[in-house]
Amino acid sequence: MPGTPGAAEFYRELERFCLATFDGGHALTRVEWSKGWGYTDTAAWADPEVIGTVVPRSYGEGQWAEGTELLRRLDPHGVFGNAFLDGLLGP
Repeated sequence: MPGTPGAAEFYRELERFCLATFDGGHALTRVEWSKGWGYTDTAAWADPEVIGTVVPRSYGEGQWAEGTELLRRLDPHGVFGNAFLDGLLGP
């Protein structure tokens, strides 16, 4: 439930467990966009390592590049962009 005391800490611990356990050896953790990821002890989508490295890597370099290029091509003026997406999608 949103606002539950200790939720962010719990989700960060769960996220770290999933990323370490399912690292591509026998299974792979991928981000589902409708869920929170990149947890710090206080918020979702706030850990720069997860946002900038782990999320793109989980999709593979080729798929990530293809997806970000498609988004840029469909929105060349950045109408639907924001600071968070700019950081997630990279330069």
